[in-house]
Amino acid sequence: MNIRSLGYRTDLIFTRFDGLTEDRGSYLVVRTFSNPNYFWGNLLIFESAPRIGDFEKWTTLFKS
Repeated sequence: MNIRSLGYRTDLIFTRFDGLTEDRGSYLVVRTFSNPNYFWGNLLIFESAPRIGDFEKWTTLFKS
């Protein structure tokens, strides 16, 4: 996935040192193993903004 946001691109630099970024096609999974409760280090980044009906799908993806 191509990240257009300069903010996210900058944040993802730090994940390389202590985490994992997985490209799953239409979204990225970002994990920080040493701090699993860190909000900005454990997240999903999607290509587009949420639409009506996306809540259940996105919640399920986050839990997996």
